[in-house]
Amino acid sequence: MAYLSAIKTATNTATSAYAGTSEMPGRRFVRIRNLDDSVAMTANGRQLEPGEETKFSLTGVGTETIIVQSKGRALLYEIQEVA
Repeated sequence: MAYLSAIKTATNTATSAYAGTSEMPGRRFVRIRNLDDSVAMTANGRQLEPGEETKFSLTGVGTETIIVQSKGRALLYEIQEVA
């Protein structure tokens, strides 16, 4: 089992989310937490209020992109990937 965690920046431009330099091959689980104290964000269309987190269970086959976007200014979020 491989595990990777990072703190990244989300802006108001939609972009793919990953903890390393690209999506972890065969990732089966992804957790994203909004670290901002006042600005919401989205992850694959799910709204995350400040401090809130969401989890994604993936198939581990091919690439499954998760798109994140801030609802205002740039903010920090934590992402954890497990393969």
